[in-house]
Amino acid sequence: MKFNNFLWKTFKDSEIGKFHLNIFSNLESIYKNNNTKDILEIINSFKIEKWTEKEIDFHCNYVNEIIDIIRIGYKEKIENFDEAYDVLDYICYIVPDEDINKENPRFIFDVDDIEDISIALFILYNDFFFPYYFKRQFYLLQNIFYEFGLFLPPIPAKKDYEARFFYYLELCKSIYEFRKNNNFSSNEICAFLYGFAINVVQKYEISDILPEPKKAYFVGGGINNNGDFNYLDNISENSISFWNGNPETQPGDIILMYCLTPRSYIHSIWQAITPGFLDPFFYFYRCIYIGKPKRISPITLQEIKNDKILSELPLIKGNMQGINGRQIGIKYYNRILEILKQKGEDIDNIPQLKEIEFEEIKIKNERDVEIKLLEPLLEKLGYSNKDWQKQVKVKVGRSERIIPDYVIFPELKKGNEKGYWIWEVKYSIPSHKQLFEDANQAKSYALRFQSKGFSLVSKEGLWISDENLNIDELKYLTWKQLESNDYFSELFDIVGKKKKM
Repeated sequence: MKFNNFLWKTFKDSEIGKFHLNIFSNLESIYKNNNTKDILEIINSFKIEKWTEKEIDFHCNYVNEIIDIIRIGYKEKIENFDEAYDVLDYICYIVPDEDINKENPRFIFDVDDIEDISIALFILYNDFFFPYYFKRQFYLLQNIFYEFGLFLPPIPAKKDYEARFFYYLELCKSIYEFRKNNNFSSNEICAFLYGFAINVVQKYEISDILPEPKKAYFVGGGINNNGDFNYLDNISENSISFWNGNPETQPGDIILMYCLTPRSYIHSIWQAITPGFLDPFFYFYRCIYIGKPKRISPITLQEIKNDKILSELPLIKGNMQGINGRQIGIKYYNRILEILKQKGEDIDNIPQLKEIEFEEIKIKNERDVEIKLLEPLLEKLGYSNKDWQKQVKVKVGRSERIIPDYVIFPELKKGNEKGYWIWEVKYSIPSHKQLFEDANQAKSYALRFQSKGFSLVSKEGLWISDENLNIDELKYLTWKQLESNDYFSELFDIVGKKKKM
C-alpha cells in the first residue's frame, strides 16, 4: 500500500489519532510518573500475550533506570546517526562494576532488552530513535515495512549477537528516512506505527478452529531451572505461550512439549496458533506461538529409547540435543499416539497427522492432468484459484510469445512480468529425453518470469526444481508418494503457500 496522506490526515484528526499523538508527546512524563494505563491500552491492542499491570510497572521502572544510566554516562544531545551509534555502543558495552577489570566481563544489556532501551533512547533523543513495542512480534514491524515500502535491512545471523543488538539502529535509520520523506514529527511516526499502520497490516488473529496440521515438531522446556516446569504444570486449555521453535511452522501444526532433564519426558501436546518467524531481538531467535495444550501421560526418554520405532528417531541418537523445532515424521508421531492409547489416553481428542489422499482418477489427456491432478494438489498446498493464472502470454521480441501453463502469484506489468513459481503441465513424460526437453522449456519460463523455481506435472508424477533451476537436480515424486504425509510435507516446504505473519 502506498502511503496515503489523506487517510493519514483523517486518522490524525480523529479521536483515536489525537489519543496516540498525546501519548507519545508525553511519553517521558508517563514513564517518569508511572502513568502507564494508556500506554498499556496501546500495547495490548496488538499483543498476543497481553501485558499485566505488574509487568508494565516493572517495564516502566526498568526504562527509568536505563534513562538514568544514559544520562550519567552520555551527553544530553546528539546531532546525527554517528552519535546515535555511539550512544548505543556505550549502552551495549556497559558492565557491572565488579566486572570492569575482568578479561571476559559480563554485559548488562543484550538483545532481549532492546524494547526497554529503545523507549529510553526515544525519550532522550527522539529525533533518531523510535520506541520499539514489537517485542516477540517482530513480524508486525516487518509487515508494516513491506506494506508501506520502508527498506527492511537483512536480519543478522543468529549467532551474531552484536549485529542483532545494533540492528535496532538500522531500523531507526529506515524509519527516520520514511519520517523525513513524509514530513512526520518524531511523535507522529509513533502514532503512525502503533495507531495507523498496525491496523492496516494483518494482525494474526488466534482462531478457535485451527487448520488441519501438516507437520509435527518437538520443543523443549525447563533448561537450567528457568521456570518452565512450573508454568507447564499449571497450564489450562486456554493457555497461550511464546516458544523457541521452527520458523517453518504453520498454524495448526502439532507441537510436542518435552521436559528436559531432570524430568526427561514428553509432557503435553500443543498446536501452533501462528506461523513461525525469526525475531532478532529474541535471544533464541526462532519463534512460535503455541496454544490449545493437552496434558498427557508422560512418555519418558527411557521409554522412547526402549521402543523399537521411536528409538530410530535421529533426535534420540543425539540425546535430545537441539530439540527445539525438530520435525517428527508421521510414523513416529503415530507411534506416540499408540503408546498414549496403551496408557489409557483418549487419543480422539489429540490432534492427528493425516495421510494426504488423492482419488483414484483416470487421466486421458493434458487437460485431465490440469483439472484432476494439478489443481487439487495446488489447493492441498494452500493455494486458491485467485493465486494462479493460466496460459499467461508474454511477448518476447517482435512476435515470439511464451505461454507458461500456470504462474503462481503473477505480476503482469508489461515488460517486467514476474511470478513466484511456474507449473508446466504435460500429459505424459515417458523418457529422460522428453523430461530434458520439457524441463528446459519450463526453466526458460521461470527465467523469463524471474521465478523462484518451476515444476513439471504429468500423469506419472511431478518434478520440482531447486532455486538454482538446475535441471540435473530435479526432485521427482510420484502421485502415490504424495499420499504420504512425510513426502507431502517435503513438497510443501518447497512450493507450499505458507501463511505469513
